[in-house]
Amino acid sequence: MRHLILGVLLAASTALAQDVSGTAASAPPRASENAAALLSAPQLGHLAVDGRIAFLPRLQLELGGWNLFDESWSGTFLRGGWLGVRFRAFETDGITIDVAARGLAGQEQDSKQAVGGAWLASATAIRVFRWFSVLPDFEGWWLGRLVQLRAANEFRFSAGDWRLSGHGGAQIWVKDGDVRVAPVAELSVGWRRRFRPFDVDISGGLALTRDPSALLGHPVFRDVRDAMTPWGFVRLGFVVN
Repeated sequence: MRHLILGVLLAASTALAQDVSGTAASAPPRASENAAALLSAPQLGHLAVDGRIAFLPRLQLELGGWNLFDESWSGTFLRGGWLGVRFRAFETDGITIDVAARGLAGQEQDSKQAVGGAWLASATAIRVFRWFSVLPDFEGWWLGRLVQLRAANEFRFSAGDWRLSGHGGAQIWVKDGDVRVAPVAELSVGWRRRFRPFDVDISGGLALTRDPSALLGHPVFRDVRDAMTPWGFVRLGFVVN
């Protein structure tokens, strides 16, 4: 914990120095971005592809999917995909609010049965200082017989092309009348650099939670897990300029 606190203070002081020198911190994503990303949770043998296409100035079309190459994990959705939209509902110099909705489809591991569902989310970005932002978000989804809700808050420190983020929140699972509630905590680091004709965004992190769906943005486990487990993830993104 002491090392974590020192790391946060170092990132904040570095970012403040950059702010004084006039270097702009990383801005929130634009509503008109065309983007693609590869996301992996290596523990699961997991790989996902996420794409966003600017449809209107405030509207993006979202499409993607995932696959678990390691089938030794029980009670999972082996593969699936989504199609949906994301809308920039509010935007000022310091605050943005996005809302999103997706249709989901997945394949259960044991039965190989295809099931359908839906996913709803809201994401807010509040820039407190040029080097510090707060990003509360909420998501809820159902797939097959499982319903999950998640509410979390991200505290992001920016220094030039780098960012350090800490997440904290809670997840709720509901299946066949059984309700489980557990905390979720995440620490991540990211780097974004502008090139032509696209930006490169690389990030990775570690979370402590029962279910890594909070990291990945889509369902993974069909059955509710009992144990809190550390989960790692990596992400490689491209944003077309």
